[in-house]
Amino acid sequence: MRDKTLSTIFAFFLGTFGVHRFYLGQVGLGIFYAILFFTGIPTVLGIIDALVMAGMSQSDFDYKYNKIARKVQTRPDYQRRTETAEYNTRTSSNPANARRTTTVPPRQRQQNPANRTTTSITDNVHKKSGIRKFKEFDYPGAILEFTKALELQPRDIAVHFNMACAYSLTENVAKAYEHLQKAVSLGFNDLDKIHTHEALSFVRIQPQYLKFKESNFTEYAPFAKTEEQENKEWEQQNAEPLELPEADQSDLLEELRRLQNLKELGVLTDEEFLEQKRKLDA
Repeated sequence: MRDKTLSTIFAFFLGTFGVHRFYLGQVGLGIFYAILFFTGIPTVLGIIDALVMAGMSQSDFDYKYNKIARKVQTRPDYQRRTETAEYNTRTSSNPANARRTTTVPPRQRQQNPANRTTTSITDNVHKKSGIRKFKEFDYPGAILEFTKALELQPRDIAVHFNMACAYSLTENVAKAYEHLQKAVSLGFNDLDKIHTHEALSFVRIQPQYLKFKESNFTEYAPFAKTEEQENKEWEQQNAEPLELPEADQSDLLEELRRLQNLKELGVLTDEEFLEQKRKLDA
């Protein structure tokens, strides 16, 4: 387990030689700092690294450099870590949400035919399955179940918040921000949970987070295209075959060069050269 304070000290005093990068397990960056130590650039970068790490919360530092989110059942706060990210909309100040999440007793549902065609959010089996998979650290499976749950209840605040947590843990920040934004727009008002929830640590260390926070979680800067998207676009742009006229023109030029060489070597006379050239032009 790498220590935040020790990393900050290494960065500030020994950042010139990249000691803090070696300590954090970033050997490549450490070598880069060590090679350029005489330029003074690593010294400046080391001070910046020290300030950044000093400003990080302990949970954000651990997530980025210790990857504690993947060390399940080994942390003292394991029980808290496994708690679902579900937001209880029944405590929301929005009366409409409270009515929507109220579970009707079985007898009342039987007596009221209208209730037979209404699916309560709390009865959404995909939502329950997603929460179970989230607790079992099966985040891709949880995302799949939450996606199905949203097909039934697209305005479920809890599912959107859970999706954001699951996407953050799989480091898909664009999707995490998207579902956080939707949760807030639908009435999610426990904003402190966004600042402190460990499942959202990866979201909070992104450069977009400051603007996202200042906008009360309604706006964020667009994300750069992923490498996979860039590769796909490149393949689409280069999928067209070469046009035949260009290939024919290249062959024609090559044949003209060959005839010119034969003429210069004396193999062809001027008349023969002109005759062959007329045939190519035809």
